[in-house]
Amino acid sequence: MSSWSRKHGGGDIDSDVALAEFDPLVREWFTEKFPYGATEPQREGWPAICDGLDTLIAAPTGTGKTLTAFLAGIDSLIQEQRAGKLRNELRILYISPLKALANDIQQNLDRPLAEISERARKHRDFDVNITTAVRHGDTTRAEREEILASPPHILNTTPESLHIMLSNPRSRGILRTIGTVIIDEIHQLAPTKRGSHLALALARLDTLADERPARIGLSATQRPMEPVAEYLTGISENGEPLPCKIINLGHRREIKVWLEPPFDPKANITEFKRDPKYISFRIAELAENRKMTLVFVKSRAEAEEYGAELAEHFGDDAIGVHHGSMSQDRRKEVEDGMRTGALQVVVATATLELGIDIGLVELVCQIGSPSRIATFLQRVGRSGRALGATPEGAIFPESVEEWIEAAALGDCIDQGVLDALSIPRAPLDVLVQHVCGEVAVTGWGTLPALLAVARRAAPYRSLTSDGFNAVIDLCRYGPMSAQTDRPRLLSSMGSENDLAPLQRTSTIVNTNSGTIIDEGRVFAVDATTNQEIGELPDEFAAALTAGDMFRLAKISWEVRDIDDFGNVWVIRYRGHAAPVRYGGDGIGRSRELSVAVGELRGEIERRLKGGVQGAQRQLEAIISTDKGVSASNATRLAIEHLADAASRFGVMPTDRTLVFELGWTAQSNATVVCHSCYGLGINRAWGTALAQLTLERTGEKPMLRASDEGFALFGAGHEAVEQIEPDDLEDLLTRAAEHDPSWRNRWREAATISLCVLGFDGNNRIRVPDQVEEAQRLYRAVLQDPAWEKPGDVAWISKREPIMRQAMQDYLHAFHDLDGLTMLLKSVAEGDIEIHVAESREMSLMARALLPDWWLDAHDRPEIGRRRMPVSSDARVPSPSRDYPAGPRRPPYQRRSRD
Repeated sequence: MSSWSRKHGGGDIDSDVALAEFDPLVREWFTEKFPYGATEPQREGWPAICDGLDTLIAAPTGTGKTLTAFLAGIDSLIQEQRAGKLRNELRILYISPLKALANDIQQNLDRPLAEISERARKHRDFDVNITTAVRHGDTTRAEREEILASPPHILNTTPESLHIMLSNPRSRGILRTIGTVIIDEIHQLAPTKRGSHLALALARLDTLADERPARIGLSATQRPMEPVAEYLTGISENGEPLPCKIINLGHRREIKVWLEPPFDPKANITEFKRDPKYISFRIAELAENRKMTLVFVKSRAEAEEYGAELAEHFGDDAIGVHHGSMSQDRRKEVEDGMRTGALQVVVATATLELGIDIGLVELVCQIGSPSRIATFLQRVGRSGRALGATPEGAIFPESVEEWIEAAALGDCIDQGVLDALSIPRAPLDVLVQHVCGEVAVTGWGTLPALLAVARRAAPYRSLTSDGFNAVIDLCRYGPMSAQTDRPRLLSSMGSENDLAPLQRTSTIVNTNSGTIIDEGRVFAVDATTNQEIGELPDEFAAALTAGDMFRLAKISWEVRDIDDFGNVWVIRYRGHAAPVRYGGDGIGRSRELSVAVGELRGEIERRLKGGVQGAQRQLEAIISTDKGVSASNATRLAIEHLADAASRFGVMPTDRTLVFELGWTAQSNATVVCHSCYGLGINRAWGTALAQLTLERTGEKPMLRASDEGFALFGAGHEAVEQIEPDDLEDLLTRAAEHDPSWRNRWREAATISLCVLGFDGNNRIRVPDQVEEAQRLYRAVLQDPAWEKPGDVAWISKREPIMRQAMQDYLHAFHDLDGLTMLLKSVAEGDIEIHVAESREMSLMARALLPDWWLDAHDRPEIGRRRMPVSSDARVPSPSRDYPAGPRRPPYQRRSRD
């Protein structure tokens, strides 16, 4: 990592030319405020925006993209006012993915307006009278009424609030006059269902507005650009993307990044293991002489834990903690403390990685690997925003695998590699909300017109008539099992092509919209005392298997079993393995970073031929560390980890070579460990397919444990590997869903988003356990509906029932990476990727990182007999309480080019 930075050259348009079309007041204010002139996004962006073009601006964090869009909008309003044409109507809509971002932009928008207004008064020019407002989920009823009574010129909102405004007759009226829509952090929205939700809202806005509003998209990191531009502009009536001015200024800027060992580098250690006390001490040391340090962690519990540790160094008043479980007031208090400089260190989850104005951060620390190149760049970009400052970031990898991954991450940054972004393909559950919302607010709708509007949104450009008609039937009658002659949300108006709302439709749409469902919870129970120790998110618990370790209430626990009711039975864990993280949808490491890890392993393999010391020097040469801190111990352990694999297998597991390692316990329990660095999505899909094939052929389903580095199957041989064809994968995974606890979360998500399971009934919130129970009931009814030709057949029904169809798409392409695995197996079949099989009397260090303690005890110390080998909870026939199931496709697996 000797050169982790690059500078991007300047543009050809100077500040005077860029500002030429602006009002004199705005030009004078900007010139005085920014004497060094316009930034490159501003120089390139203002001419396109002033010409009324749809414009996508991609540039590094901290380069003034948001001001680029806002100042052009302010100028247009001032020029309208100067000409006597500015009316009291909504003209500019700013959409941000975070409510906190909307609050922050409000302050940054008011400041330029106030300063320009003051300048106008001093010049005795005229009174600038431009109004602004914020409208999101936390906005009070009184504030919303004020927006309707006196529409602001500029409104800051979120995707969900825009949908509700479009679906409400009073608020819908003020949207007609919008001339410009600004979408901030567009790369965060485009590849998600939430982004599809926004795309449909914008398509509806286009048909409502007096003139189609121009769209401006702002992003720090995105690749490739063309699909994002298509997402921004939408689709024309002839099915082609509307034109877009793409201003791609790159994602690279000069940055300083280094690795920090997660343990005392001076200690004489023989094992790579994280030391939270040392990490806290080292962060305190780094933060001591800096104005503000921002620390990113992977979980809310970890944020609280490190916050408490750092408070011992700096005091409670100097430390802030920021995460999604905190109230809005507490988060705002932390954000205000950062702006004013009252806080020296803030520990946060992903809630602070977007463009919120949080003052002058001088250093960003990342505890654990961020798993995504773009995520890390976004976070480090939060620092070094002062004039002439350089963003600085320190990574604290928590395992030997993460140390290697962090080195590969540095290589990606050095070469300008980014994670690929892809757009979802017509999520049907999201479409339900917009169809119902549009019909409810207008009082009627026709199928051809509604389909035409949907196809104007880029994710739905290829929406088929069959898919659309399935959504309409769902809106009319509900899922197949619940269909009756009584309409559910919409009714026909004498013709199958005409729709009308019911009395309750508007209320259901306005109180249940969005793509983020309430998080279900299950109990964690101490198996020693039979006492409940806390609750776990349902999605997280569903991904756990026996032997996994996690932290709860500052204590480490090992999973012993998961019962038929979903309760997680645990015992206190006293080993050193890294804990399983709360990972949301758990998609794991990006493909691009996974390929980089494989390539780095390949380079190390070549260096190992000249000896371990040569390989260690090679790794040290590409790793940057802070002055005075040695990384030699961590690097030595990483090389030993890789050298052990190469010597045992005869080859190194890389992006071009896969290794299946076979082992047995003393009780002859077979285990196969696949060393595949392709990331969790591919590895989980491969392991699930192999487990399902084994179940169908032997009647017993092996337990699966998967990670970014590979997967392990307990109780299975490797023979099934050669029996899976790429074309069989989808059917295998579809059949596996029925016995996969994670499938129920995909089902519940799709049923909730499609308004078949409600979070609110009228004005009353429905308890999460009741939502879960309703999802179970609905799933059983759909699955066992006697009207089906094959009742109970998940694979058959998921091709015909829209909720099941969407849930299966999410299961195959978001939870698993079916496309990536298909391409991988085709590469194997074509000989581009080799597979090696190795039998091990003593499992490799790589395998031990994937294997739980109970397996290692049975393998290494059979005389102890500490624990029985757990039975996979997936292999049981699901009970009535656990038998129901809760994204976007990605591009095929590709080797990263060095060009």
